[in-house]
Amino acid sequence: MSRMSRMSRRLLTLALTVPLLVGLLAGCGSAGGSDEESGAASGEAPARSGEPTERSEQLRTDLTGACLADGTAEGRQTPELAWLDAAPGASDRDVLQAAVDGAEKDLGLTASMGVRVSGGENTTAGGERTYPSASLSKVPVALAYLTTLRESGQEPTEQDLALIDTALVYSDNDAASQLYGGLGATPLEQQAALQEMDDLLGMDNGAETDLPGLNPTSVDDQLRLLAALQDPPEGLDADDVSTVTELMAVPAPGRQTPDESKDFGVGSLALPLEDPAADDVHVKNGWIADDDSGLWSAGTAGYATVQGTDLEMVVLLEDAPSAECGFSALDAMAHAGMQTAGS
Repeated sequence: MSRMSRMSRRLLTLALTVPLLVGLLAGCGSAGGSDEESGAASGEAPARSGEPTERSEQLRTDLTGACLADGTAEGRQTPELAWLDAAPGASDRDVLQAAVDGAEKDLGLTASMGVRVSGGENTTAGGERTYPSASLSKVPVALAYLTTLRESGQEPTEQDLALIDTALVYSDNDAASQLYGGLGATPLEQQAALQEMDDLLGMDNGAETDLPGLNPTSVDDQLRLLAALQDPPEGLDADDVSTVTELMAVPAPGRQTPDESKDFGVGSLALPLEDPAADDVHVKNGWIADDDSGLWSAGTAGYATVQGTDLEMVVLLEDAPSAECGFSALDAMAHAGMQTAGS
């Protein structure tokens, strides 16, 4: 299936379902802070040569068509998008900052991104800036649901596991809203249970409202969540984490191809399936439109193995003129971030 047809199907699904759950767990499928630095796939190598590759050239084409087509039609010069190919000798921080700056200068987007390579320290650009969680919230919601069951002495039923599967594999809002509703008898109890999970995961931005998809998140928050999935903190059951991470795989267990909610951002590194850029790719994506401006926010958080190097990566952005532009920008920035695994 072509990329354009995949995008069209995503947007159709979103248009049909958002009215049912606007603001609750929006985005993905059914539906500024300071910059800090702390500290073998079968696909193309993430070498920092500064030279275009076949993969980066395709991403340029996709990005130009999705985000810059209007300007090109009006005769404006298309930017080179040089940040897609990391410069020789660039530090991880330089690679990320170039992508964030390029997204702003070339595409008019506000963006942040961060990586953790081989379990080391986080490297971020705009890591504290907040964005709507959209369907990224479904991971802590699923973990909170499983924890709530465990604390009440119950094991998840087949129906519970089916809901979690549908919420995470297909990013289905109806399934996610049922999970969220199971966190308590009242909206306040549900919000409190999600806040407790956010605290357990070490996230600075928590359940500020009873609408998980509208709660703020940051690159720093999402990197902490990914770290918790790799090494569960005390109070987070390892079996529950395994249930969630297995369903974040691209493609998910028992599926031959990834769902459309997973085939962009970090998920795009698993493609094409016959010659992926990375192995063992796991991801959760999200997107949501602002009701007032009509502009889109989108995000991707996941982990992969790039040429034998473990990589956790988060990209968040806003101000995209369309969902398709947001998806293509996440693809491009994930490609840039992947090159940090080449150091």
